Amino acid sequence: MSELMAYADDLRIRGFADSTIYNYTRMLKLVEFELPGTRRDVKAWLSMRGRTVSIATLCFDLRALKSYSAWWAEESGQDDPLAAMPFPKQRTPPPGRIADEDDVHAVLRELRQWRSHPNNIRDYAIVATLRYTGMRRSELTRLNVDDIDFDAKRITIAAGKNGEGRIVPLHAEAGRAIRRYLTSVRDTHRHSDLAQLWLGRDGALRADSINKIFNRVSALAELDHPLTPHQFRRLLAKTWAVEGGSDDLLMLIAGWRSFTMVARYRAEAGVELANLQYDKIFEDKNPPRKYKLKRGRPSAA
Repeated sequence: MSELMAYADDLRIRGFADSTIYNYTRMLKLVEFELPGTRRDVKAWLSMRGRTVSIATLCFDLRALKSYSAWWAEESGQDDPLAAMPFPKQRTPPPGRIADEDDVHAVLRELRQWRSHPNNIRDYAIVATLRYTGMRRSELTRLNVDDIDFDAKRITIAAGKNGEGRIVPLHAEAGRAIRRYLTSVRDTHRHSDLAQLWLGRDGALRADSINKIFNRVSALAELDHPLTPHQFRRLLAKTWAVEGGSDDLLMLIAGWRSFTMVARYRAEAGVELANLQYDKIFEDKNPPRKYKLKRGRPSAA
């Protein structure tokens, strides 16, 4: 068994998502030195690669290299040569787009209007689930039927990107939508013997299938900007911040391991939160005073 295969198996055992394992191992096959390499090897390779790729890509490459190096050090009993190697400095990216509540309502309204079609019943349940949980796309596709507990009103999310699972609340609207999908669509589906919750024509839905669904429902609702699954994650953080939710509880629901991620997603909602606070301070309580000219000088009306 090659070292890369053993590394991939270790990541899989630790609960990393298949997409992460694939992307890490694919990148590691590109390096032009013997893994794990030295800091000098890595710096020289990243410097050369930086001529054709972005800083964000270099950071991902180094993340994969450091992950492999840490695994190699543990397996060999030697020091990790890349343990203290810093990441390339990145510029702060502009805030990502947050799902607009009006767009979400428009999509749900259209799907509800045409919900006699099995795909629309399923897609309504998918949108409702993301709207109230903000779970990752990969977590959505990994959901099994047994992960939905209607009695306890909870959803169990299996270990994924960060190697940890969690339990999140099942909102009433999402619960009704999932139950409708189970009883009227999934129970009679030709692939109903599968464990996965979300089914399509060819079996369990994959990540690319979710993207196609959102493109379709966005077109159905005639949105100017198509919704994406990740926008619902930002919407969760924004809504939580607006309603005064605590950061530590948001971390539990969203599945983040550090307050850095909470701060990042809160920052993406910062402009809208600032506008809301501005309206509360200046518009709602302090309407602008009207002035009239008198003898060439302004005075309050």
